[in-house]
Amino acid sequence: MQLKMLHVFAGHNRAVWNKALALTKDRLGRKVPIMWKHELEWNLTHIWKKSDEMVWLNDAPSQSLQQTLKQLR
Repeated sequence: MQLKMLHVFAGHNRAVWNKALALTKDRLGRKVPIMWKHELEWNLTHIWKKSDEMVWLNDAPSQSLQQTLKQLR
């Protein structure tokens, strides 16, 4: 059971990484400054977790998701 939950949480982190990376690459492509870590965290808590397509992020430990965003920077 614990191993299954670790795999689920790893998937959550991967989704956050991919979303933040796509945002960063898009901004760089448009020559717009990239977002600071606190801006990405705000997006995570106020937009991504509340969207219908990513509401499942609420099941993951928030510290883990925040660490993923920190590692992207």
